[in-house]
Amino acid sequence: MTNDLESPRRYILRRGASDGALLGLLFTAVFFCSVYSDRLPFLAVIALLMIVAVPFAAYRFMRRSYLRAGFRMAFATVWLQGILLFIFAALATTVGVYLFFRFIEPDYVSRLFDNYLAMSERHAIDGAFTDTIRRMREVKFIPRPVDMVMSTLWAISFFGSMLSLLLVPFVRLRGR
Repeated sequence: MTNDLESPRRYILRRGASDGALLGLLFTAVFFCSVYSDRLPFLAVIALLMIVAVPFAAYRFMRRSYLRAGFRMAFATVWLQGILLFIFAALATTVGVYLFFRFIEPDYVSRLFDNYLAMSERHAIDGAFTDTIRRMREVKFIPRPVDMVMSTLWAISFFGSMLSLLLVPFVRLRGR
């Protein structure tokens, strides 16, 4: 019996951290493809394909742990594995997000606001959302890098835990 099976809690945490780092690289790539897709439109298609790959990658990581445990992981344990997978993926992703908003393009969100306001004027789009963006721009209430990091961390962790919950029944199927 391996040390991994002797200490299931440690194994789940270690698998979540190592697999989460890999999934975090995928999320970081999605992020960079998304923010640069305005300059290189084909990156939007690549980002979309990578987003579609996320459930399959998560399933593969969770299934590998389940098989390694000899089909002996409870529903809640497999779900915990998925939650940890996405928490560590979120932590890895937020490093790239922070570096981007802090050092690479610190005025990115401000530029998005300006582009939206220019487009709304050209196409006579008016409404509550446009007014809110205009007011935020006027009072310089633009999200900071730490705000973007916390939003990313929360979104990946929350939606990843929900995706993990949906994947658990498929992970626990006995067939290959």
